[in-house]
Amino acid sequence: MKKFIGLALAGAAMFAAAQGANAALIINSISLVNSHAPTATIHAGSHYSVRNVAVTPQTLNGTLDGNAVSLFAYCIDIYQFSQPGTFQVVSLADYLNDATKTARISALIGAAGAHSTTSQDAAVQLALWELKNESDSTTPDLSRGYFDVSRINSSYVNAANGLANDAIANASNIDPTLQIFVATNDRKQDFLFFSHT
Repeated sequence: MKKFIGLALAGAAMFAAAQGANAALIINSISLVNSHAPTATIHAGSHYSVRNVAVTPQTLNGTLDGNAVSLFAYCIDIYQFSQPGTFQVVSLADYLNDATKTARISALIGAAGAHSTTSQDAAVQLALWELKNESDSTTPDLSRGYFDVSRINSSYVNAANGLANDAIANASNIDPTLQIFVATNDRKQDFLFFSHT
């Protein structure tokens, strides 16, 4: 599944390239950040279900507008699988086209998105999926609703619900230096990555 990216850009020039519309990210290799990450079955609506999804960020290695990069990434799109390829880079706001979801996800990433423990990384990934896939009026609850998870330890679910609720509460108080982008491809998993200017 698509994993969210929290980034490690190697210089200001590369980061500036990502800010431009239609920046090109070529991903040559992808690896799980946490090799012993928990897995879950994820559901969207009554007709979509995938088992044994690794709930962890990924490391993407490749080039951003010709400059070598290694990015820490979370999955933002649950409907496709993680694969190398060529991606268009857009802002999170342009990707979602939903100001409420953009603010909530920005609050989540600003508060908890940096790489931490396997448990924390998993909780952030779950909270991200919940905030993106549920309606704006839904109280985060990964055990029910349009998007939910099963076959995963409840401690991850509880932590993710807490992070998602905190993000909603803090959506109007986002760090102005935080910039979030999504690497998108119609046939591959989309990745979210971020940095502070």
